[in-house]
Amino acid sequence: MPTASDSRALNATAGAAAARSFAYRFLAEAFAFPEPDGWRWVRDGATREALAEAIRVAWPGAPELEAMAGAAARSGAGVGLDEARADHLRAFGYTIRGACPPHEIEYGDNKADALFRPHRLADLSALYRAFGIEVDESVQERQDHLAIECEFASILAARSAHAIETGNADGITACEGAW
Repeated sequence: MPTASDSRALNATAGAAAARSFAYRFLAEAFAFPEPDGWRWVRDGATREALAEAIRVAWPGAPELEAMAGAAARSGAGVGLDEARADHLRAFGYTIRGACPPHEIEYGDNKADALFRPHRLADLSALYRAFGIEVDESVQERQDHLAIECEFASILAARSAHAIETGNADGITACEGAW
């Protein structure tokens, strides 16, 4: 995630912030356990075209990012739902502490401290609530899951776009601080 100063630079226009919102929304769906509607959307040609355009607008002058996003979107296009689910489980495993866990807390210095996890998860919940977001209990994922954090980044970028568009300086500052 970008720092507040990075966020300020990236939020030069409402269009760039809105484009980032779309890109993060795509990532949220791509990293979530594949469900029929979401996976259909990820695979859709129009979605892939919109992602390519969003990357160009959101991160201008980063052709390597555009190339990576394009390659990832194209590789998922030919993957059916059952195969995507099997791939998801191979990548992330069946347990929280698998070979490649999709949870932020499992990485870094504090990953081994079981007492740290509840506090970090509570901090994330509080941050989400500060922006009026509650993780639905039916999701059955921790707040630090990669897909949930990408979804929050999407919402934050969309709110940044709105704040920029309306000239809401307090809203812009709040979004920059949340990054």
